[in-house]
Amino acid sequence: MTANIHKFQVCQWLLALGMESYITLFMDKTITGAALLNLDSSGLKDLGIKNKDDREKIKKKIKELKAHNGR
Repeated sequence: MTANIHKFQVCQWLLALGMESYITLFMDKTITGAALLNLDSSGLKDLGIKNKDDREKIKKKIKELKAHNGR
């Protein structure tokens, strides 16, 4: 997954993580690859992800994406 992925691909990524309940939030905010890679705890909370465990899981997976992309 690269920084120029489309929001549809971000939604597929969320589905693969078992986080499909957040797809609408990401779609409404037009979160694409670049925006996804820049999200932190505060950004995820502002996005509407209230569950701390879910934020941590998403943050961990974003970190893995960054490592994979050499960022």
